[in-house]
Amino acid sequence: AQGVGGAVGDRAQEAVEPGMRRGEDENNENGVDDFLDDEDDWIVDEEEEAAAAVGGEAAAREARRIRRERQERAKANMPGVDFEALEEAHAIFGDVDEYMEILERQRQEREEDEEDDDEDDDDVYGGLDPNEFGDDDDAGEELRAQREERRKKKGDRATKNKALHLQMDPEAAARHFLLPSDDKIRESDVPEREQIQASLLESVDLLTSDECVTWIWRQLIFETETRARTVIEDGVREVDGPAPEWIGGVWPPESLRGGLHDTSSCRGLYMGRYGNDLESWLEDPRAQEDLQRCIKNVLVHRFRDHEEIPYIAMYRKSELGELLCLRSEDEPAESMTGQLGAETRKMRRWDILYTVNRLALKYSSMSKRKSKRKDIYDKVAAEAVEADLKSSAALACIDALGDAATLDALDDIESKFKAAVTIGASVEDEAELTQGRVKRIQKGRFFKIAAQSGLQAALDSFAISPEDFADNVQAGFKVHEPEDPPLDPAQHLEHFVDPENPVFADPKFVIKAAVRLMAFSLSSEPAVRKAVREQFWNRGVVSTSVQAAGISVLNAFHPLGISKRIKNKPLSTFKRKDTFLRLTAAEQEGLVKIDLNLANQEDLDAIVAPLQDLYVSDGTEENSQVWNDMRKEALKLAVDKYVLPSIRSETRRRLAADAMEVVLQETADNLWAYATKAPIPVTNEEGAEVEDKRIMAAVYGAGDKAGPPSTVVLLDQHGNLVDFLHLPQLSGFIAKRRTIAGQPYSIFDDPKKNRDAMRFREFIEAHLPHALVVGMGHPEAKSLRDELHSVIDRVAADNTMVLQSLETGAILKFSADESIAMAWENSRAAESELPSSPSIIRRAVALARQALDPLAVLSSTCGQFKEILTVRLHELEKYIPRELKGRYIDEVICTAVAQTGVDLNVAVSEPWKGATLPFVPGLGYRKAAALLKMIRQGGGALGGRAFLVEQDLLGPVVYRNAAPFLMVTNSSAASQQYGFDLIDATRIHPEDYELAYALAHAIEGTGELDSGNDVIEFALDNRDRVEMFNLAAFADKQAKKPQALNPASSAGVVREEAPIGVGADDPSPDVIEGHMQEELAIDDDDNDDDDDDVQDAPDVPQVVGATSDPTAPLDPTSSPGVVQTAEKPEEAQAGVTEPSDAPGPPVTGELDEQQPSQVAPEVAPEMASEVAAVDAAALLTKLIDIRMELVAPFSDIRPIFKDLSNEDVFWMLAGDKRAVKIGRKIEAKIRHVSEEAAAGNIPELNNAEALIEASAVSSKQLVQNCRDFFRPGDTAVGAIIAIDTENAVVYLSTASAHLNADVEYETQYLAMEDPYYVVPDKETLQQEEARLKGTKARPKITVRPIRHPYFKNVTAAEAASEVLTGPVGVSIIRPAAKSFKRLYITMSMPSGMVLNVGVKELGTPKSNLTLAGPLEVEPIPGHKFEYEDLDELVVRFIDPIAAAMRSLSMHRKWRGGPETGPAKSWEEIKDDLRLEKGSSSFTGYCIAPDVYRPGAFYIAHHIGSSPRREYFIVLPEGFYFRKKMYGTVEHMLASWKKNPFGNVTQTYQQPQAMPMQPPGYPMQPY
Repeated sequence: AQGVGGAVGDRAQEAVEPGMRRGEDENNENGVDDFLDDEDDWIVDEEEEAAAAVGGEAAAREARRIRRERQERAKANMPGVDFEALEEAHAIFGDVDEYMEILERQRQEREEDEEDDDEDDDDVYGGLDPNEFGDDDDAGEELRAQREERRKKKGDRATKNKALHLQMDPEAAARHFLLPSDDKIRESDVPEREQIQASLLESVDLLTSDECVTWIWRQLIFETETRARTVIEDGVREVDGPAPEWIGGVWPPESLRGGLHDTSSCRGLYMGRYGNDLESWLEDPRAQEDLQRCIKNVLVHRFRDHEEIPYIAMYRKSELGELLCLRSEDEPAESMTGQLGAETRKMRRWDILYTVNRLALKYSSMSKRKSKRKDIYDKVAAEAVEADLKSSAALACIDALGDAATLDALDDIESKFKAAVTIGASVEDEAELTQGRVKRIQKGRFFKIAAQSGLQAALDSFAISPEDFADNVQAGFKVHEPEDPPLDPAQHLEHFVDPENPVFADPKFVIKAAVRLMAFSLSSEPAVRKAVREQFWNRGVVSTSVQAAGISVLNAFHPLGISKRIKNKPLSTFKRKDTFLRLTAAEQEGLVKIDLNLANQEDLDAIVAPLQDLYVSDGTEENSQVWNDMRKEALKLAVDKYVLPSIRSETRRRLAADAMEVVLQETADNLWAYATKAPIPVTNEEGAEVEDKRIMAAVYGAGDKAGPPSTVVLLDQHGNLVDFLHLPQLSGFIAKRRTIAGQPYSIFDDPKKNRDAMRFREFIEAHLPHALVVGMGHPEAKSLRDELHSVIDRVAADNTMVLQSLETGAILKFSADESIAMAWENSRAAESELPSSPSIIRRAVALARQALDPLAVLSSTCGQFKEILTVRLHELEKYIPRELKGRYIDEVICTAVAQTGVDLNVAVSEPWKGATLPFVPGLGYRKAAALLKMIRQGGGALGGRAFLVEQDLLGPVVYRNAAPFLMVTNSSAASQQYGFDLIDATRIHPEDYELAYALAHAIEGTGELDSGNDVIEFALDNRDRVEMFNLAAFADKQAKKPQALNPASSAGVVREEAPIGVGADDPSPDVIEGHMQEELAIDDDDNDDDDDDVQDAPDVPQVVGATSDPTAPLDPTSSPGVVQTAEKPEEAQAGVTEPSDAPGPPVTGELDEQQPSQVAPEVAPEMASEVAAVDAAALLTKLIDIRMELVAPFSDIRPIFKDLSNEDVFWMLAGDKRAVKIGRKIEAKIRHVSEEAAAGNIPELNNAEALIEASAVSSKQLVQNCRDFFRPGDTAVGAIIAIDTENAVVYLSTASAHLNADVEYETQYLAMEDPYYVVPDKETLQQEEARLKGTKARPKITVRPIRHPYFKNVTAAEAASEVLTGPVGVSIIRPAAKSFKRLYITMSMPSGMVLNVGVKELGTPKSNLTLAGPLEVEPIPGHKFEYEDLDELVVRFIDPIAAAMRSLSMHRKWRGGPETGPAKSWEEIKDDLRLEKGSSSFTGYCIAPDVYRPGAFYIAHHIGSSPRREYFIVLPEGFYFRKKMYGTVEHMLASWKKNPFGNVTQTYQQPQAMPMQPPGYPMQPY
């Protein structure tokens, strides 16, 4: 199968008929093709030219022939490459093959160097013994010379290789894995991902030690609040065999789903722990010992045996127990009997196992840190000449390191050591004097001065030492009692008073210095810090205070809105939530400030009081009380000033880390939803999958100048691009269907769509696709889907014969999410595969491939460059470091790939499907690429799993990890040359092939089949017999044999080839009343001889299964499953016991794995039953998995495909449901206005449809005509009042009742979610406003260095508030919020509103952001005014408009304020006109502003039956009315009076454009 790039670049394009290139002009296309055909004849290659110059025309022809052969070889071996681009690169940069040859030579030379190293190390004399030469110095010198020559050559090669690496771009070398470290990873027989993490790992002995196991167990069950803890506490898991001993050996009633009572021979689902079961489980020592044993097993397999988590989870099940608990959403499907069979399997996650792995890495990191700290402490203690404070602290820290079990404990120990260093260090000067004054002394320097003065030693005379106090704290009672000196503190410390030393001149300061020194020493004790930390976690609270920038930004719909008003939220309430990350993010953006502290003084006293009781004396004398007061003061100071600040910092870090973990888990869950999507079902009428399927995918495009047009592509069954079609008429805004009464709509009769409809119909009839997938990446994509579906329906109706050749009977129709396809279109994989294709074709190709293999496309975006991060997986993902997200992405994809599997031959032949190969356990980017390369070089296909080790493609360890996840089938053209074993297309591990062959032979029962492949085929063809076979009896018999004592065998141990066919007691199964006998293997209870339990068939041949040791030499005459007959009794004695007299297959007995060349060791009689039971349970687990594979080999266990509903499409386009809620204020671009409603689009919601009905326009008046308030092109701000997901319509309201309901929505969405969110009352808001008065928010403008009286660097809101305090016409020129090529004029209007007019700078932008004149203003379309500078702008534009507005406000007919009162709405003006007309004989009229459109005014009158209005605008020349300019208001009114109604069609029209507003500027008055 050819790659997509090859198909597009060569064969597919040549095969496409000229008429199929619908997106191009045919005449031009034919001309271009003719030109390109002729072009190759006159383009001269440089190699040909050089050859012609040397050897003439014959040499040139030979060079041309070589070049073409090289191209053909490249095309055959490099699918997916654009060879025109390759030839162009060859012409510019030279022959790429030469560089590849250099790299290959480099690799070979490196291997030779390694061989030379081995030779030099083993025999430095070139294989000769120098003693043999005796006194022959010449011979010895010759050998030494030869050795030096070899070393010299080796050094020259190393220098050359180093120079080659230096010449390469280091980033390019790392990107293509060409560094020496990459070679080491490729060649090492250890899983690639483990090698990358090797720097994080300590020794294997440490990671598998009992201390590590206990630490992980405590963290998992007691210390941390994680999802894994929740899952294991729930206890839901798949179980088989007998119940654990700590349960009682029998499952409690109703504990198994589906009414299942016994799992001794099947698998069921344990429903978990309820009520008191959890406490009983936590307190049961046997249960916890079993859990720790399971953790130990995981660590041994993970770090000693180098097995990855998916492999451990799927093939070490019997050793994992409770660690395999699963989430409720991952529970297998239900069955009628409660038994879990092949059809109930479901993809699942292994949360607990991954958590154990992460905890092990954390323990390793902590151990490394402990080791480094111990080295430092040892060094300090060893260098100490005599015992001092620093060396004593070092020794104490060394002792404490042994008990440190957390990073916090290590921090506490480090604080003790740092305190000792701070106090014990010497200083040259006790104080620095400047003109008789003491400078401000730093904290550390003060303690050095105080300690050097002898004050530190004096502390022991009136207080117990910090170490003794720590003993008291740890014990919880007074182990050490302080003694009270006979003198009071002032007298006791008077000898430290030094009048000549300004530091200690005052006796009060000496006492304070002693208190501070005591406090500092106490605060560094780990026991004290631990006690305070525990109390702080119980009593600490978090509060937030909103900043000026957050007042308007944070609301109930903002992702960080919860951070606005948190009050005294306890630390314990942050568990398993992302709340603290939201608070931290808001603080980073300057929206809030976080206060993490104790709630009040009482909490501080509650922390200090228990500690004070352990520090003060029990004396009752007055002097004792004085000393105790001093001790209490020191202890309180230690807690409040020294311990709590550091505890608060580490608490913030811990809360942030926990919140990040929650976000990462939710991100992984969202990615899991993509990873578990199944391919679209393309089945025939019988329900079988269509093999040669053709998939058509359509993606929407904007078309014209906005972007590429909508595009349809067609892919074959291999995912190769066959043809494509552009649809320009179905791009951009797709016109709605217009029907004629009485006639059905037909797209072929629509002049705006019929040309594309006909071309699409021809495209369908030419290719006959099985399915159409339409990407839902834009709201208009729904219209595109409907139009394409109508064409397909028309084809089916007009010509049913066209679709009769389709196996599906019709063209299937699906809708799909474009998120992953959009990520792929700009990925490195897409650029390398389709370098010359437009991005929209890449996206369509990815969408069609998702229909074939969604996990392969997803894996391509989750690879080395992580393009998946461009997909929005969580609203807080931008606050998570990229490397952390990458780790979880790898875990999700590895988990999914392990359960879906990879067809290795397909991955070789179809490179885009090979994207899943790096995520196979054991492999990685480097090993996967090397594996594919070696397979392609070896013929392009593999004949079986055994070839992976037979041909040294994988090492034993990597093979053990990867083998069961790699299917090997004859699914590619290159693989047709091989004969395949059916078992290689199952999930059965090669370690278990022998057991699978034995089971299949027992199921067959007659012993007549010749090979293991035959018995497997028999089992696959008789799945009913497989499902009903009694596995329990078979497992018991296998467990009694020596080879079954260790069922979880290691792949590195050689097994003896043993005959198969054990466990079938009935060679001819009975069929009773059409049903197979339930138990095919019947236990013979009357026979005491174990060898006689199984009947034998003397003539049954011996079947040899695949060896479990990949390194063992393979018999070239046989393959896994080949039959061998033991002709001589002595040849079978090692593997076959003597058969009994009863008929049946021979009883086999394999050798013990640990002693492959010896007889299996005997088991003590008293232990035999226990060992057999354990092995039988482990065997049963394996046998159940094998049976599932024999029933449904490598079946797809992903959820059943479900097409997108209209609701799915809406939320996919709109975004997070938590952000799109009722009440959210959002902007809509008005597209169409009628009397009943205004329709538009919401850019923020991916242009979702918006509708503002007349009833939702205002809460103060009844709106009859929406045209009075909106016009096409307006930007309206409204609150969401309803969401119709079925029709994808968002209903908005511009009424003040909805727009001003922030407090109500805060209560509904924030306070209800978090009880510690305090909704403010009016008094609180006033206090908040007073607190923030004078506080400036972060600048939201581009600050410009422009000097002018009218110019100010202020925001729109600040400019508006300033001009409104002045008279009408006061103006400010301000910068734009984001652009440095635009200014805005903010002017006060007579209506109490402000007018914002944009000013465009036409000059070239300057680097210093100064004014780039000339300036252009366009208040309405077609009326542009250009000015040289700001002075001319003020004189010729601002001042005339200000004067005109002032004249309006002073006119006798003005009704818009401020002198005439506040501006009135149109409804209020109409009421006034009606009253005026009814109370007098004259017709009333007035001039008023439009309160919803700053800058728009109208003349209102009541001449006819109802009030009417007509708009005008103020411009520098005067008043623009009825497309004419009038110099004064009176001239305008005089013209109106002559013709009050004017053009009837314009009477009700609004002005074509309002004065220019900044983007996103609200259309309401301030």
